Amino acid sequence: MNVKLPEPNEQLPLAEAGAEGPRWGHMVSALRYRNYRLFFVGQFVSTLGMWIQQPVMAWLVWQMTKSEYMLGVLAAVGSIPMLLLSPVGGLAAERFQKRRVLLVTQPLLFLPPVALAVLMLSGYQVQLWHLFAVAIASGTLMAFDVPARQAFVMDLVDRRDVPNAIALNSFLFNLSRTLGPLVGVWLLTAYGAASCFAANGLSYLALVAVLLMMSVGALYHVRGKGRTMHHPWGGIIYAWTQREIRGAMVVLAAATIFGWSVHSQLPAFTDKVFGKDVGAYRWFMFTFGLGALCGALVMAFLSRYRKRRQLVLGGLAVFVVSATAFTLVESFQVALVPMFGMGLGLMLCMAGVNSYIQMEVSRRFHGRIMGVYAMFFGGMMPVGAYALGWLAERVGLQTAVQINLALLAAVTVWAAVTWKKKLKVKNAKLKSNKLQRKQQHPPAVLGTSQTKTTKATTSPGRRGAPWGCGDGGRRGPGSCR
Repeated sequence: MNVKLPEPNEQLPLAEAGAEGPRWGHMVSALRYRNYRLFFVGQFVSTLGMWIQQPVMAWLVWQMTKSEYMLGVLAAVGSIPMLLLSPVGGLAAERFQKRRVLLVTQPLLFLPPVALAVLMLSGYQVQLWHLFAVAIASGTLMAFDVPARQAFVMDLVDRRDVPNAIALNSFLFNLSRTLGPLVGVWLLTAYGAASCFAANGLSYLALVAVLLMMSVGALYHVRGKGRTMHHPWGGIIYAWTQREIRGAMVVLAAATIFGWSVHSQLPAFTDKVFGKDVGAYRWFMFTFGLGALCGALVMAFLSRYRKRRQLVLGGLAVFVVSATAFTLVESFQVALVPMFGMGLGLMLCMAGVNSYIQMEVSRRFHGRIMGVYAMFFGGMMPVGAYALGWLAERVGLQTAVQINLALLAAVTVWAAVTWKKKLKVKNAKLKSNKLQRKQQHPPAVLGTSQTKTTKATTSPGRRGAPWGCGDGGRRGPGSCR
């Protein structure tokens, strides 16, 4: 039986798509859709497994090498595939149904961590290159998985609820970030590292299950059009030619290179600066995730707030101030306070950029733009992590982080000034266009008493019938009753 797929909504301006003020009901409006509820649960389990494994991998690398540089290399080898292949993944998300892409990537993501868990349980001595191999394999698959997952949201909810769906995705991502390290460190100390990798592998099967449970008839697939469809770099070309999207991508790249790279050095801060063990590292991860979780809740409440650029800039400012304070404090307990602010600020920035881009981009290029987003978010992280690790071994960890933060603060100021100028130009153009329309279509001036009578007595009936009866006014008023 042929199922007629619903037509995609046309792109709405931000003023129409999310112009209402914040309301408590808007915090969960996307959960009205059954398919999104299923996706929400499956993605939570999947991301929880990822955050169970990721801090454990970083801790294992630190225990093997005691090198900030190797922590940067770990982040680099896992993210370079995303830097190179995410545009191709974005193209695949448009050429094929996103649900089918996820049904391929999620089972494949199951294999690398499970293979490493089997290797550990067999008694084989795991070496550094095994961890790097798992990171490379997972990063390659993520280059196709992340653009499809980001773009799939548009197929699950109405366009009006897309900002709320994005905010809820950020909420569950950071809930996983908060709970995952706690579960991961507990599994590491209680059952060994193999249990963490096995838990991550099994978590991907949850998303496969909910994808199979979805109502396919409620989904629709938008195929891209235009010349840029013929090559995978079309998303980059489109993003560069759209001024608003280009500015948002620059901010995203800066926050990823200079912001997220600080997060990759938390094992070094825990051991080298504060002299603590894996338990303190767990608390750092938990506090950072808790701050990000609160940031996601703020974004969910403000999902229909129009001035998203203000949220992005405010988040960057909170992160820079908090991270600077983190590098200056010497007490572990005091350091938890700025760590919370770092998670809060970075999440406001990232979720704000994500929502802004998805609401600005044309649906015909949505998959490719999400590929570019994944390239900047996941692919630029190794650039910052590698550079920060290299710099930290030469000038010191805290000094290197402070240099990063100074560069991020400079980009924040540039973005604030640039966006303010663009807003002034945009408002001037709107005012000029409104004045021009008034001059082209001036209000009618009533010159004679006959014109007044005609205007006063003509109704929406047949043209020329003053009383609107369709008979030329022969029957007079009242005869149409």
